[in-house]
Amino acid sequence: MAALKLVGPLKVDTAIRADVQGHLLPKASDAALHGKTLTYQPQYDDLGYWVPADDWCEWPIQIEQAGEQEIAIE
Repeated sequence: MAALKLVGPLKVDTAIRADVQGHLLPKASDAALHGKTLTYQPQYDDLGYWVPADDWCEWPIQIEQAGEQEIAIE
């Protein structure tokens, strides 16, 4: 069996895509966290210690078609 040889860095697509109903459901565990205290809390499946106003997070989301989008954050 031959070994797989990569040329350059491995790029993994981690973008969140819509389910069959068209809903995007990013999870707290998938967020990229930025800041001093913001952290993922697995026991609650949420983001916590969001104390400094300049802490922030983001999710890689792939929108498959152009058009109006509705966003709700809970």
